[in-house]
Amino acid sequence: VLSRYAIGFDGQMHFYPRDLTTNEQALSDNLQSVLSDYLAAASYVTSASSWFEQFASLGEMGVTFTCPGFYAAQNRKLRLPILEDSIITGVREMPWDTERALNFEMETAMIYGLGRVLGHDCGSLSLIVYNRHTQESCTDVSVMQQVIADVLQHLVKTL
Repeated sequence: VLSRYAIGFDGQMHFYPRDLTTNEQALSDNLQSVLSDYLAAASYVTSASSWFEQFASLGEMGVTFTCPGFYAAQNRKLRLPILEDSIITGVREMPWDTERALNFEMETAMIYGLGRVLGHDCGSLSLIVYNRHTQESCTDVSVMQQVIADVLQHLVKTL
């Protein structure tokens, strides 16, 4: 999974001055309409650097949701009820024009946001080990090693 956009729910980028691109603003506007007030206030949209598009042949490009935690924030249920599940609900209800929600994790939005305001180019590629939608796991280490080798080979070619 290659993250063209990342949507953060930790509120961190609200503490830094930044401008949104037209596409980021449109994605943010769509997102605001499907989230609870709490999550809408904390959310922000960031994107990979434009050079990252050259990696598109390595996987599927889409949107990563950067959650502020590993358990309830990513809709992982324990023995407690989840009080706030609008991240998952929002993903289902959001009108997706060209992008698709692909991943839940805890880092990419902040990396993209800080990278841009500090003048760095950033991109994020993730290997999905467990697909919660299909309930399938990737346990084959050789697949993981091949993804790493492909990325490194692509980096060497493009530098």
